[in-house]
Amino acid sequence: MTLRALEGKPTMEDEKRVKEIQELHDKIREKIGKGNARYQDKANKHMKRVVFQSTDLVWTRLRKERFP
Repeated sequence: MTLRALEGKPTMEDEKRVKEIQELHDKIREKIGKGNARYQDKANKHMKRVVFQSTDLVWTRLRKERFP
């Protein structure tokens, strides 16, 4: 740790480290996004697309614990 870092003034090394951490966060955020997209594709693969008309009757179930 340098004297400037102890005084609270950022050094070039500090700025470089901050930039590395920000780049790492961006890469991780991108990987998480891609993983979530793959998971969503696999989960929705077996779903059946249903389009309802305004005159269709549907059955809904509202649970008390979700809608008090």
